[in-house]
Amino acid sequence: MKALTFEQHISVLKNLIKIGKNVDIKRIETENISYKSIMICFLLQELSISNSLIRLYDSVNPQYYPSTVGYVMCRSMLEIDINAHYISERPTERSRQYIFYKKVIKKNRMEVCKKHLNTKKEDWKYALNMEWDDCWDDEKETIDREYEEVIGNYSRKTRKGKNIEFSNWSGKSIREMAENVDHLESYDYFYTFLSSFVHGDIEEIDRFLRINQESMIWTLQTDEFDIGNVFSNASTFFHCLLSLFGEKLKIWDKEIVDKCWEV
Repeated sequence: MKALTFEQHISVLKNLIKIGKNVDIKRIETENISYKSIMICFLLQELSISNSLIRLYDSVNPQYYPSTVGYVMCRSMLEIDINAHYISERPTERSRQYIFYKKVIKKNRMEVCKKHLNTKKEDWKYALNMEWDDCWDDEKETIDREYEEVIGNYSRKTRKGKNIEFSNWSGKSIREMAENVDHLESYDYFYTFLSSFVHGDIEEIDRFLRINQESMIWTLQTDEFDIGNVFSNASTFFHCLLSLFGEKLKIWDKEIVDKCWEV
């Protein structure tokens, strides 16, 4: 395998985008509508992110490409790919689990709003009470009922018998899901690095802070390594999702996706 230039990595992503854009939904023959819908949404998410990365590149001088933003977007692509593989292992059960978690999210959002209705910060109090009146007050009984109907699928008991609600739809961390679907190397290699640009930790600062004897500045300048890295990561994750999509929904062969790297 030869090393690619950053321009070649961009070409790979453009090739993958062409495949994703040309999907014919009518050709997808499956009775599992929930799984089909989720996978199409995942495909469209990664297609949208990939297009955005290209548009960003085309809109600026390459040395000012916002690679920090690109890395954040790539982390989303990795998470989407891991979720897609995890759901695909048991598509009927896990599609339902994924979809109905919305009832838990809605309940938790309502409770956060309710918790701070009497805050001493007047601007927050005004905004949250307005949101409560507009969004939650008339719906709270329905939201509570739907939450109680599903919460048993999104909680576990401790040794002391206390119910603990899942922190996400699967009840597993991203790393646990990655390990479950044989993506552990991808998680360990990429995820911590990409998370640096989400959390703003030292990895990001070390790349873009410049200090001299007179001052220190935050530079927007990037280099070819970071540009290539963004597009290499994006291509890797999108390639993986497209391969899974084609395999599970029987819409294209993996070889078609693999050829995108022939640049």
